[in-house]
Amino acid sequence: MFVARLVDVPSSSPCNRSSLRRHLLELLRRWMNSADVEALLQEALRGALELIPQADAGSVLVRDQAGYRYAGLAGFEGVRFSLEQAMAGYGGSMEEALQAHARVYRMEQHSSGPQQLDTAMADLHWRLVVPIPFEGRVEALLNLDRSSSEPFSPEALELAEELGKSLEVALSSLRDRERLRQRLQREEALSRVLASLAGFTDAEALWASLPQLVADFMPVALASALRREGEALRVVSSLRSEPPVGYLLPRGKGISWQALEKRRVLFAPCSDPAAHRLEVPRPERYYAAFVPLFDPQGEPLGVLAFHNEHPFAADDEALLRALAQGVGNALSKLEAQSRELVRLGTLAQATRALGPARSAEEVYRRTVEEALRQTGAVSAILSRLNLGESSLEVVAAAGLGAERAVGLRFYHGQGVAWEVYRNRAPLFIPDISKIATAQFASGKRSAGAYLGVPLSDPEGQFIGVLSVDTAGGDPHRVGQLGPGDRYILEVLAEVAGVAISRLSALEQSQRQAADYRSLVQMSAEIELMSHPHDIARRALETLLELTGFEAGGLFQLEVDPSGEGSLIPVVGVGQYPERYLSLYRTSPIRLGRGVLGKALLEGTLVIPDYQTWPHAPSEYRSSGIRSVMAVRLTQGDRSVGVLALGTFTQPRMVSQEHLALLVSVARRLERALERAAHLEEITRTREAALRALGLGLELRDLETKGHTDRVVALSVALRERLGFADLEGLRLGAYLHDLGKLAVPDEVLQKNSPLSTGEWRVMKTHPEIGYEMLRELSFLPEVALNVVRYHHERSDGSGYPLGLRGEEIPLEARIFAVVDIYDALSHARPYKPAWPLHAVRRELESQAGKTLDAEVVRAFIDLLAQPA
Repeated sequence: MFVARLVDVPSSSPCNRSSLRRHLLELLRRWMNSADVEALLQEALRGALELIPQADAGSVLVRDQAGYRYAGLAGFEGVRFSLEQAMAGYGGSMEEALQAHARVYRMEQHSSGPQQLDTAMADLHWRLVVPIPFEGRVEALLNLDRSSSEPFSPEALELAEELGKSLEVALSSLRDRERLRQRLQREEALSRVLASLAGFTDAEALWASLPQLVADFMPVALASALRREGEALRVVSSLRSEPPVGYLLPRGKGISWQALEKRRVLFAPCSDPAAHRLEVPRPERYYAAFVPLFDPQGEPLGVLAFHNEHPFAADDEALLRALAQGVGNALSKLEAQSRELVRLGTLAQATRALGPARSAEEVYRRTVEEALRQTGAVSAILSRLNLGESSLEVVAAAGLGAERAVGLRFYHGQGVAWEVYRNRAPLFIPDISKIATAQFASGKRSAGAYLGVPLSDPEGQFIGVLSVDTAGGDPHRVGQLGPGDRYILEVLAEVAGVAISRLSALEQSQRQAADYRSLVQMSAEIELMSHPHDIARRALETLLELTGFEAGGLFQLEVDPSGEGSLIPVVGVGQYPERYLSLYRTSPIRLGRGVLGKALLEGTLVIPDYQTWPHAPSEYRSSGIRSVMAVRLTQGDRSVGVLALGTFTQPRMVSQEHLALLVSVARRLERALERAAHLEEITRTREAALRALGLGLELRDLETKGHTDRVVALSVALRERLGFADLEGLRLGAYLHDLGKLAVPDEVLQKNSPLSTGEWRVMKTHPEIGYEMLRELSFLPEVALNVVRYHHERSDGSGYPLGLRGEEIPLEARIFAVVDIYDALSHARPYKPAWPLHAVRRELESQAGKTLDAEVVRAFIDLLAQPA
């Protein structure tokens, strides 16, 4: 294009300045009514030729995306070309032209013909160029051409500048009107679009229609709707085949995610490196808008992304926010309706499926089977939380790899299910294989979608995680889990949570009833026990059964001569490491040391994990102790020991219920120990009284001093060798065997010469008299009474008072008879000297099988042969 440089030359035709300005104002009023920019510029060109008559022709250029283009020409109507010029431009013969033969040539290599308008207008000598600025750009150029050799006058140049400024004003006014009209049109379109949202009855249909609704709202070249699915945005609908439906945009990739995170509309040229172009061809040509969608609670639903060849206007943001709010509300309402329909349907099916379950384990199994049946997953897993060991254990699985999954434990931080636990919210991952922390039951990382929801009881207490996935399934169906599957899983989790809670409550009540029965049985058995260690052992066995702890012990406080006390294990129940109990001898636990020493001070102590307890003695920590709970035992205001439970394999959660049970048993054990101690004291007092009675009989009978103590000691020793059970009865019978002699007159009892027949008859009555004196004493066992009544019976029937034979005589009486005869023969009496030991043994052996029990005699002879 030829553009002449304006120079200062004198005007060849002076103008009336005042009339020209009035003419310019008239033109400006006319331009203000132009329909559009091109009409304005064409009218401006014609007006300029009127205003500046020195110009013979003109043209106007307007800016567009690629540069400037002609928008109008004027004054060139008289330009003509001769036949020769036309044919020269054609470059062929007339015959070829008549046959419509087309020709091609390079313009710059063809020197003749009408190649360019400027060269064709070679008679134009001057050009006056009027730039028309607008908002910092040259929006158009107005060219005025003069054929005269004389240049444009200075007045023409001054008038042209005023013309340019006037056109800037007119263009600005026209642009404002266009923007206002476009905004009104878009607002009307927005109103129609928002009104149309009420006609949708299904969320999926609305998602599918969103790109077209955007196109109805404003002119766009491309539009896509991206739905949020966990950690990805999925293209669910598009105006064109690109981007394809199903395309996944991972979190953090592209400006769509930025719009969601910043919660506002974002504009950007598609050439921006941050923009994910979603297969947009020639991105440098396009400008993009990213509109985030949220429900009324502010939860992100997705993004509308659309592209245009022109930049978006600043006031578009408000309209797009209004569109986003309307669409978000409509989607939220429709998805809530859809969710409710899915929930009701799933609720009915889940209730039918889980209702018949009779245990928590059966609920687990039925839940994963139903999850697999109702979703597009290839496997389903239910993991239960174990707070004690900070793990999620797979308690049920269905589908691909189910047999390998059950029993797996994922400790804190292992696997994506912990994210569900941490956030207490559903988690969707489009491709689980891309998550570094993901765990696969098969051991092989496989592509596929993951969907997990929290499993809670009706009070909101977390139970575990219910999840489904498509990993390892059909590669063409990778990621085929949708929002509907989330609703299904959430309802299943809700129904399962209620069922598990109900069954757990039932099981707990049954367990509590069983625990109560165990405690009642333990209490009843303890009542029949007298030895404190037996009582403690029975109580600890019950505690281990009820709490699940691995070991229990009764530790008794022993005080040494210096007055310092240490705890010694006297009863141990359960599974202990071999060297554990021996530590209490090699490394004594004193007051305030270790768990037991501190329990003596504090009364009750619970250590969740001994390995991390700062006060643990190193030698005890190395034995492997984990969880411990201990309770002090007292007698009055005196500490007597500690009752403790512990684990060695792994930490165990100590519930308040378990601790209360241990304290309750400890109190019960204290009462039992107090009773046992009281009974022991009574027994000692009773035995001392009976012994004193026996000693008194010795003095009256003038027998050798110590007879009573000797026969008691020998009877106890012989009883142990024979395995006789009732030690107490045998001992008491030995003390009281001659009680009936109290009724024998002194002249008979203390006579130094042989007894007469009558006197002997009186003497033989003392066993029966002793029996009658004692039989009303309820504390005396039958064994003791038998010793008193039958200790003078003999195996051959020669004894008294009843003349019983052999095994008619109770064993305890046969045992005591051998001991009584031995002591009588081996010690001096008023009527005889003491026999030598060999003579006594010979006499006993001669009577074995005759008057005395042979087996008892053999056992007694063996006893005598042992060192004292």
